[in-house]
Amino acid sequence: MERRMKHLAMICLLVLGVTSGAEASKHKVLVYRLSGRPGELLDPAKCSNYRCRRVTWVIYENLGKFPEDSSKVLPALASSWEASPDGLTYTLHLRKGVTFHDGTPFNAEAAKINLERYVAIPGSEKDYSLLHLVRGVTVHDEHTLTVTLKHANADRLFRVPMVSPTALAKEGEKYGKHPVGTGPFRFARWTADEIRLAANSEYWGGRPKLDQISFPIINDMQTKMREFLAGHIDVIPFVGYNWLDRVRENPTTRFMRIPTNNVCYMGLYADRKPFQDPRVRQAMARGINIERVSLFLGQGRTIPARNLIPPGADGFDPELKRPPYHPDEAKRLLQEAGYTSGLKITLLYKLGASRYEVMAQTIKADLGRIGVGVELSGIEKWSKFKAKVRDGVGDAFVFCTHLMSLRPEDSLLRKFRGNNLFRYHNAKVRDLLDEARRVKDRSGQIALYSKAHRIILDDAAIIPFYHMIRVAAYNTRVTGLKLNTDALPEDRFLGVDIGEE
Repeated sequence: MERRMKHLAMICLLVLGVTSGAEASKHKVLVYRLSGRPGELLDPAKCSNYRCRRVTWVIYENLGKFPEDSSKVLPALASSWEASPDGLTYTLHLRKGVTFHDGTPFNAEAAKINLERYVAIPGSEKDYSLLHLVRGVTVHDEHTLTVTLKHANADRLFRVPMVSPTALAKEGEKYGKHPVGTGPFRFARWTADEIRLAANSEYWGGRPKLDQISFPIINDMQTKMREFLAGHIDVIPFVGYNWLDRVRENPTTRFMRIPTNNVCYMGLYADRKPFQDPRVRQAMARGINIERVSLFLGQGRTIPARNLIPPGADGFDPELKRPPYHPDEAKRLLQEAGYTSGLKITLLYKLGASRYEVMAQTIKADLGRIGVGVELSGIEKWSKFKAKVRDGVGDAFVFCTHLMSLRPEDSLLRKFRGNNLFRYHNAKVRDLLDEARRVKDRSGQIALYSKAHRIILDDAAIIPFYHMIRVAAYNTRVTGLKLNTDALPEDRFLGVDIGEE
């Protein structure tokens, strides 16, 4: 106990130290808490958690950007581009006068190296992997290159973070200890307790208003929230519902609700018993009271999922609805499939993550009412949980997936045509998704996706539960902060400022 108290005291001194004393009197330092280490490397190609992404987000930039209210890509490191009539060739014109933090020029050759790097990562789980998208990259001059695609879906092309080719060549597989991008903040130092970034005075968009960003690593939730309420942390990307009242009542803190492009669901392994039989999958969908999961157990921070696409996203079809809760129909379907009693399944979930634990417990209770026994298997580490799901351990799993864009490709193509964790195979769905990739007209794509989406829902290949509403919080001394659906600053903290406490 004494050792734990000393450890917490040390963390408190660390947090206090980044906003007080001689350093704070000289610099504007914004404190943006991390819940743990971001991994071993700050390499966006190898980031496997949001902690890593929160840091790399302000170091690196992409060719384009996507505002929250539109699915149309806007200029960023690429200032303009032209697409061929068939949508398979993009000529990119890069922004001039941009340099990486190490002085390396950002040019067409640097962009080519980065794009080809994301093609050369087979089996990558990154949503912007280009393995199945890019056919080739050709440099025309210092600021112009052409990218040829395998199908007309260029979103991921514009999402690849640009890394310094000089740093990549120097560090190789160990790149990421000293990350180098083009963003408004550059890497300063990385210790056991903190990551520190400094303003990029040569940033092409102008110098940031902040001087530094501190990412203290604080694992303990109680310590984190106490320090935030005391004014020693400026931004909290995710606030637990049990702390909302204290944030609301505190005179120097505010919170914001952020709808997310996210879907939480139950996945079923459809390639073997018992879920090889669609009637059993359909029984699961009708046997779980999803409205109760979302509205009551979600503490008002979720939207019940009608289907796989969040409301407001491009391609959302309000006519598509998951099977309704109907326990008697669920029992009938089980009997029809030959399971009159004694069916037992193993459900995997992430141990220690409250939303996954809630979903798992609810599924066990609801399915128990229709005669299905559920053995819960909680996995403590994310890496082990994901590995077991990829290997098909157990019978089913609960998970939440964030959609990288407002297009339904991210929820349909990636799940049922690429990284098919559900082992669900339907020739008609495959053909519809493949046809949608070849169609350039957006309305035609959406129509094809809706047809595939309908089959997937009716087949209960996946049981959507809800879309999360993220609650972030900030100190009132912070101005100009606008967060996207990942609770990341839309302008990478470029225009964010902090005033006197």
